Amino acid sequence: MGFAAGLVGTVLSNGLIAMRKKMDLNFETPHKDKIVDIYFYIL
Repeated sequence: MGFAAGLVGTVLSNGLIAMRKKMDLNFETPHKDKIVDIYFYIL
């Protein structure tokens, strides 16, 4: 149960960051994550 909750939280967080990056092209995350870039290109 905890593992699934962690995965859901990670996907939700990365999705929100990707949506923010898509709306605000000047937005930069403090830590450059590869996974966020992958979500950004998928969306």
